[in-house]
Amino acid sequence: MKDDAFESQTFTLQQRNLIAYLKSLDDDKQYHADQQLQNMVFSDLPELATSLYGDAATIATLDGQGLLADYQNLLATNQVQVTVVGDVTEAQIKALMGDWPLPDRTPLKESPIVTRLRQPLIEKN
Repeated sequence: MKDDAFESQTFTLQQRNLIAYLKSLDDDKQYHADQQLQNMVFSDLPELATSLYGDAATIATLDGQGLLADYQNLLATNQVQVTVVGDVTEAQIKALMGDWPLPDRTPLKESPIVTRLRQPLIEKN
């Protein structure tokens, strides 16, 4: 971040790197097979079959200002889970977390876990 924005040169470099990585996956047979499997299994929910990193065409359309706005919205509205492991007290954690600039939010009403009924076997050669 620089001047309350993503630093332009770094953003552009990372965007190019991610696009190159995503395009390189076209040559990865194991990744391709996994994506085909995901598309078959989640044919009724295609949003669950997408790559964790998105796709090159969509990444190419992003700009630093829009991405920063989405990121700030995510921090302001999405559920945040903090997991702490170690020999600490609840008071210590509350003291550390008290300075985080995360506003209060409404908890999710629906579970983020997707449960699906058993489906018939799908085969593809």
